[in-house]
Amino acid sequence: MDTEKFCKSCEICAQAKGEYQKPVGKLHLLPIATRPWESIGMDFIGPFPEVNGYNYLWVVICRMTSMVHLVPVNTKITVSQLSTIYVQEII
Repeated sequence: MDTEKFCKSCEICAQAKGEYQKPVGKLHLLPIATRPWESIGMDFIGPFPEVNGYNYLWVVICRMTSMVHLVPVNTKITVSQLSTIYVQEII
């Protein structure tokens, strides 16, 4: 009890924060691609002002060649629609 009271009154103790998070896990390397588009990364950028029904960009990048595809999409698109667009636009 006295220790807790002392720490609350100590300026240095008040500035120091304890670790309340789980320890981070070990990093694992991504497999090295042997051909283009074997390993990809993707993200969404936006929102933008709506133009022709689109308000986001779907960014798909090849991790081997760094080639980028920018696909206009909207927020109402479903996963199955994204997979169809992937096959049409990238494959």
